[in-house]
This record gives sequence, structure tokens and C-alpha cells, in this order.
Amino acid sequence: MAADGANAFRGALGRIGWSVPAANAFTNEGFDAMDSLGLVTRDRLKDICKIIRRGTDGVAAVPAAGGNAAVAAAPGIPGIAIPMMWEYKLSGMHLWVSERLRQGTPVVAADFTAAIGNLYTRKVRELEEAKDEEDVQVKPPAPFSKETKWIPFFKLLVNYLSSVTGVNKVPLDYVVRKDDDVAAPDTEFETEHEKLVLLTPHTGTAFDKDNGKVWIQVKQLTVNGPAWTYVAPFEKKRDGCGAVKALNSHYEGDAVMSKSKAAAFDVLEHTTYTGERRNFGMEKYTNALSTAFQTLNEYGETLTESRKVDVFLSNNHCTDPKMLSGIAVIQGDADRMSNFAKAADYLALFTNTDTSQKTGCSISSAQRSTNKKKPAIRAGNYTPNEWHQLSDKEKDEVRAKRAAAK
Repeated sequence: MAADGANAFRGALGRIGWSVPAANAFTNEGFDAMDSLGLVTRDRLKDICKIIRRGTDGVAAVPAAGGNAAVAAAPGIPGIAIPMMWEYKLSGMHLWVSERLRQGTPVVAADFTAAIGNLYTRKVRELEEAKDEEDVQVKPPAPFSKETKWIPFFKLLVNYLSSVTGVNKVPLDYVVRKDDDVAAPDTEFETEHEKLVLLTPHTGTAFDKDNGKVWIQVKQLTVNGPAWTYVAPFEKKRDGCGAVKALNSHYEGDAVMSKSKAAAFDVLEHTTYTGERRNFGMEKYTNALSTAFQTLNEYGETLTESRKVDVFLSNNHCTDPKMLSGIAVIQGDADRMSNFAKAADYLALFTNTDTSQKTGCSISSAQRSTNKKKPAIRAGNYTPNEWHQLSDKEKDEVRAKRAAAK
């Protein structure tokens, strides 16, 4: 059986260009089957290739002496050429084997074709390029508190875990995948990340270690808040996966879902805009509705864009002529009537940004007169208000002009 495995392995090496002597030398290093590649790292494979290139020196015979047995002479092994491209393609084979072992898929040497070899060699290059790029520093979400909304928190947690890799270099968000079962082998994936997340099993030593790492993060984010009640039972086993499932079960359960949806509908029913105020203007009005729309969407109550615009306009009770004009324009524009973001952006142009309205302060008559343009110095007549705006010096100048005009 071992011989069959080694022969199949050598055949796979041949399909990626390795010569027969080089393939024989490699399997002679103890690799009796293709899946044995998964027992070593890529760096160790490079070391083995160096040994094969260099060869080994022979050993001279040592006669028996002093009670020690004689040692027979051993011939040296000449070095065998292994071009760098062969070594690089071996790295692709190693990635393929490691991926299948991680997924629990049998490693069958005959399945490793030349095309697959090229595909996984390119993947090795892509992984190396990704390492060379500057790492994006993704921060975990803020600790879960009484005010925290679960669904946005969960999304941020997944986003953070997706930036951290586990034992087998798989992004840790696979641990909090909602479905324990892996995807079907023939599933088409949009990205390599998605493939890793959906095909990595929730079993085995690697998962246990990764699950423990996720537990550390989940505990840190929940231990001082209301979510700890649902997380605490998983502390003894350090089960991050189980803890997140419990949180999902509670915060996405019927009771919480109904309460959240009711609160969102309440916002849509009672939040109105009557003009710019000190603590509530068009921006806060739009954000309040947008948050309610998002909450409903997350709980399966998605409103159409036209319905969102209808709520946005019908809750706008501002009577400013400019605002009413803007609303009329939107109502006559099919594109804006079917796009909440466009409607909101357009109507924001018609908000009254007068500072006095924003602060709730009124302008006194004295302030209004002060804000008026001061009349020019002339010999003609002035209204009482204009005359009062002139200083004593300016009044003397007016008198002088009048005298000169006589």
C-alpha cells in the first residue's frame, strides 16, 4: 500500500514537471503518500529541495575496533537538479493537499492534474502578494452594552474575525458561521475567503484551537454587559462558536425581533420634521428614519424604496415655501420617488440654515435695524430710522453738505 501511495505521489509530481530522479529522491525522504505533504510546512519542503539539490557525501568504511562493530562504507548520493519553478509548483501542491485535509476531503493523487497544479501555484503567489501588502488594521466592535444593537454588533464582530487567521491560516469568521455543516463540494464561490469560510469544518483539533481564540474575543466584548448572561454557560469549554450561537438565538429570536420591529415602526409613525431646530434638524430626521428602515430590513420587514420616500415626505411637516417647493419637485420626479437616498439628499438642499432658527433665538427689532445697510452721507432728506443710524460726526457732515448746496 505504501508503495502504491508513493508511486501515485511520484505520478502527481511528474504532472507538474518533476523529473523521475527528482520525484524518486523526494519520496525517498519519507513521503510515502501525497497526503504526507500536509505533515510539514512549506519552509520544510524548501529545505528538502535544498538537500536533494546538494546531494550527500559518501561515508568511508570503519573497521571494528575497541569493541565497536564495523561500519560499512556508504556511497554518496549525487545532487539532482530541482529548478525553482518545480519547487514553486510543489508549494501549490502543498496548498492543495493542506486545503483538502482541512476540509476533511480525501487526498487522491490522481485528482491533482496539471491544471489544478497551475491554479494552486497561482494561489500561492496571490497569498504571498497579500502578505506583502500593508495589513489593514481592523478593530473589534465596542463592548456589548445595554444600548448595543445585536445585528450591527454581530456584523462588526464577523468583520473583525475575518481579518484574523487561525491555526491553518483560515479567517476566524468561519468559527461563527451560522451553519455547522460545510457547503457542498460543487458550490461555486465568489471569493477565496468565502470558500475558506464555508468549507472549513467545525470539527477537529484546528477548530478547537480556533474556537478558543474566538471565545477570548467574545468574552472580552460581553463580560461586563447584558449579553454575558447568554455567554457565561460556554466559559468552561471556551466555546466561542456556541456562545455566538446563543447570542444569535436570543437577539434574533421572536421576542426581541418583535420588540425591535415595533420600535422601528413607532419611529416611522411618530418622527416628524417641522424645520431646523437646535437639537433636531433634517440630518437627524433622515438618520432616524434610515436607522428604522435598516432595523426592519434586518428582521425581514424590508420596505420598498418608494415606500421609504413616501414616509420621508409625509412625515415632513415643514411649511417653509422652499421646502414645499423641494417636496413638489421630488413628487414629480419618478427617479427620486423610488430612491430614498436621492430624495433625502435633494431635500436637504431646501433646509433653512438661518442661525437664528437653528438655535431657536429670535432677532429683535433693534438687531434688525442694526443689520440694515447704513445710509450714505448726502445732502438730501433721511427717514427717521436712517437719521438715527448716523453718528454725530456723520450728521455734521450731512449738515455741511446741505449748507454747501444752498
